Amino acid sequence: IGRRRSESPTGRCSSARRPKDTGILSRRGSRNFDEPTTSRGSNFEPLGLRLKLVGLRRSIAAMQQEKRINWWGNEQHVKNLALSIFEIMCNESSVHVDRLEAKRFLNVVAPGCPMFTHNFWESATMRSGRLESDDLIKTFQNSFMTFAKKQFLAQMVLVEDMLRRIVDVEEAANEFASLRTGSGCVIVNCERRGITIAQLDAVLNHVRLRCGHEAWTDPCELSPTHGRRLTPRAINLYQLVELVVKPATAVRQCSYVEFVASAEQLPKWFVSHWWGEPVHNFILCLKQHAQDRCLAENDAYWVCAYANNQWDVSADVDKDPSQSSFQRALELASGTVSIVDKASRCFTRIWCCYEVWVSTSQLLERPCRSRHKGAIVRQGPFRYDMYTALDDSTAVGITDGCVERDECESYKLDAKFRRERNFPIDLCRRAFSRNLQDAEASVEEDRTHILNAIIGVHRSKLDAAPPAEHDTYRQLNSNLHARIATASWRIALESGQDMRVYHEALVGNKLPRLELSFDNCAKLKDCHVADLARGISSTMRSVHLDFSFCVELTSFALQSLAEGLAEARGLQRLCLCCIKCKQIDDEGLIKLGETLKRLQDLRELDLNCYCCKRITNKGVAAVLTNLQRKLITRLALDFSFNSNITDEVVGHLGVASFDKLEELDLKLHYCESALTDDSIASIARCLPPKALRVLSLDLRFGPLLTHESLLTLSRELPTKLRDLRELSLNLAGCEAVNDFFVGELAHELPPQLQVLDLGFRLCDSVTNHGVQALAHNLPDRLERLSLNFQEVTNLTGHPFETLAYALPSALKSLTVNLDYCPCAEKVRKLFDQFATQGREIEVSGSTSQTGSPPPPPPGGGGPPP
Repeated sequence: IGRRRSESPTGRCSSARRPKDTGILSRRGSRNFDEPTTSRGSNFEPLGLRLKLVGLRRSIAAMQQEKRINWWGNEQHVKNLALSIFEIMCNESSVHVDRLEAKRFLNVVAPGCPMFTHNFWESATMRSGRLESDDLIKTFQNSFMTFAKKQFLAQMVLVEDMLRRIVDVEEAANEFASLRTGSGCVIVNCERRGITIAQLDAVLNHVRLRCGHEAWTDPCELSPTHGRRLTPRAINLYQLVELVVKPATAVRQCSYVEFVASAEQLPKWFVSHWWGEPVHNFILCLKQHAQDRCLAENDAYWVCAYANNQWDVSADVDKDPSQSSFQRALELASGTVSIVDKASRCFTRIWCCYEVWVSTSQLLERPCRSRHKGAIVRQGPFRYDMYTALDDSTAVGITDGCVERDECESYKLDAKFRRERNFPIDLCRRAFSRNLQDAEASVEEDRTHILNAIIGVHRSKLDAAPPAEHDTYRQLNSNLHARIATASWRIALESGQDMRVYHEALVGNKLPRLELSFDNCAKLKDCHVADLARGISSTMRSVHLDFSFCVELTSFALQSLAEGLAEARGLQRLCLCCIKCKQIDDEGLIKLGETLKRLQDLRELDLNCYCCKRITNKGVAAVLTNLQRKLITRLALDFSFNSNITDEVVGHLGVASFDKLEELDLKLHYCESALTDDSIASIARCLPPKALRVLSLDLRFGPLLTHESLLTLSRELPTKLRDLRELSLNLAGCEAVNDFFVGELAHELPPQLQVLDLGFRLCDSVTNHGVQALAHNLPDRLERLSLNFQEVTNLTGHPFETLAYALPSALKSLTVNLDYCPCAEKVRKLFDQFATQGREIEVSGSTSQTGSPPPPPPGGGGPPP
C-alpha cells in the first residue's frame, strides 16, 4: 500500500530523520494511536487508503484464481501492508507505539485475528512495553509463510477487512475532532477523570452543529420517543451516549474524558443527576454553579457518563457501591452538586439517592481533602448544592452556605438570599414527597445493592432483599427535606406558602449548619422564628441568622431561639444579626446568656445589636459573663448607637482575660457613655498576651475619651500583641486624637503587622507632623494600608510625599480617603506615579469646591443622616 515518506527502502526510519517522541503518551515513551490522522498531521488519508483497498481486493481475487502462489513476489507487498497498519497506529513523528494502546487498537479493528496471539503480545519486544514497526512486519511475514493457500488468502481477506474498518473508524473519528480540547490520554483511575466546563461546551457545540443538519433521531429503544426527530436543546444523556460518546470513543474503547483530555483532571465537584435531563440544561446549571463558586477554568466536575468507560461500565462499577468509582470520586471532591430536573426525577433514581446519602451523611463531618505537591491538605467541610434550569438561558441554585460570590458582598447572607430567591418553590415542595426507599434503577440489582449498602449490610449479603422501611432511610429523607426546607424557608414565607410542611421537614434532621437571611423581611414574626428554632438539631456546629430590619420581632423571638440553641450542645459558631430590631430588650439577651453558659464547645460568637436601643447594661452583661472565656477564639460585638450602654458593661470584658482569643471586633461608635477612660483600660486588660491576631476597634465619636486613655491603649499594643497581624482602629470625631497620639501609635505598631486600617475623620488636631510620623514607622511586612483623613483640613501634600517614598516593599494595597481635604487632587497625582504592577493604590477625595461636606453628627448620639 505504500511506505511512509520518512522511511528508507529497508522499512526502518533513517537515523538522520528519526524524530523525537512528542506524542500524547510521550511521558511513557510512546504515542496514542487515536490522534486525528488528517493529511496535515500525517501521511494517512482515509480516501487514499480506500482507493488502494480496491486494488488489494483485485489482487486477492486474482490470487484465488491462480493454482500456485509465488510467495517471494508478495514479500514486499506484505511488508508494506504491515507498515501501513503501523503508520495508522502512530504517525511519521513516532517510531513505536505503547503496548497497551496497540492491543486496544488491534483488538478493535481485528477481533479474533490469529496473527495476534498470546505469543505475539508476550514476545521479548512487547514485554518491554512498546511495539515497533519491525515487530509488526515479522508477525505478518511469519503468519503468511506458515499458512496454506486457503489460510493465506483468508488472512489477506481479514487484513483487507481490517483496513476497511480502520478507514471507516478514521472517517467517523474526523467527525468528532471538534470535541477534543487535548490530545487524548490514558487515565487508569476512573475517579480522576473530571471534565471541565470548556469540554462540556464542546459537547454542546458539537450537538448544535450536527443534530439538525444530520436529522438525528432517538436511538434508545426503551425511550418513549424512540425513532423520533431530536432537537439540540432536548437531547438527554441517554441519547448523547449513543450518538456522541460511544461513536467518538469507538476506536480506543475508552472513557470520553480520556478521549478529550491530555492528562488527569481531578474533580473539584461531584455531579449527581438524572440522565433524562436535557444536556443543554445540565451544562447551563454547571456553568451557573461554576460562576457562583468562582471556580477556575481548569476546575473539573466528575460526571459518570463521561468518566466511566461506556464500553466496559462493569470495570468502574462494583457490586458494592462503596467500592465503585462513584464513591472514590465523592471522596476526592470538595462537594456535590445535584442537578434537579423540572419533575425532581433525580430524587427517584437510586444512584442519585446513594450520592445524596454519601454527601449528606458519610462525608458530612469529614473535611475535604486536596492534594498539593503530593500531600493531602485539609480544607473546609463537604458541601452539598442543588441547581436547576429556569429556562433555556437561566439557572439558579440553592447552596450549602454562602458561596465565594456572596463573600464579595458586605452582607453575604443577604446576597445569598437574593441569589437563591428565584429557585422554584414548587420544585421544593415536590421534593418533600420523594423518599429514598421508593427510588428506581435501570438495573434492579443496583437498587438492591445500594439500599443494603446504605443500611450497613455486609458485602457478602448485598444480594438479599432490602427492608421496605429502615431508620437510615428515614434519616436520609429527613436530611434532604431539611436542606430544601431551610434553603427555601424565606421564599415560601414571602410567597404565602403553608409553612407547616416546612416545619415538619425540619423535625429530626441532622444538618451541620443553619445559615439564613431574613434581612428586611416584613412578614417574619416571632412565631416563625420559634418554629425555625425547633428545627435546630444536636448535630449543628454553626448557626448564622440575620434578622436585620425585622421590626416586628421582639425578645420572645430571641428567647425561642435561645431555647433551640440549647439543644445544639456541640455548637462551635454562633452569629446573630439584629440590626435595628428595636423591640428586642434585655430579656432576650438574658435568655441567650443562659444558653451560652451551656455551650461548652462554642468558639466563635458574633452578636450585632446595632441601634437596638432597648438593650441596657443588664442584657450585655448577661452575655459577656456567661461566655466560656477559656475557649473563645473569635468575639465580635456591635452595640453602636445605644445611649443606654455605659463603660460599666465594657468593664466586663476585662474581668478575666480571653486566653485563646485570636480575633476581637468591638463596635461602640456613638455610645457616648460607654467610651471613657475606664472602658479603654478594660479593653486593654482583656487583650490576650500571645493569641490575638486580629483586632478591630470602632470607637467613633467618643467625646469623653482623653488623650491619656488613648495613649494607654497604644502602649499596650507592643507589650501584649507582638503577633498581631491585622489592626483596625477607627477614632473618627474623637477630639483627643492629635499628632502626638498618631506618632506614639505608629512607633508602637507590632513588627509582624500585615494589615493596618486607621480612621481619623474629623480629627482636626492631626496635621502634617502626624502623617510624617506614621510614614516613618510603618512595619516592614505591611501588605495592606488604609488611611481615612476625611474632612481633616490641616493637611497638605508634603507629608504624603514622604509616605509615598516610605511605603514598605511588601505593600500590595494602599487606600487613602481625603474627601473634603484641600490637598486631595495633589495627593492623587502624586500617588499615580507610585502605582506599579502588583500594587494597587487608590486615593479618593472631593474638595470643598466640588461639594459641601456633610453636616457633623448630631450631639444626641443618634445616627447621622
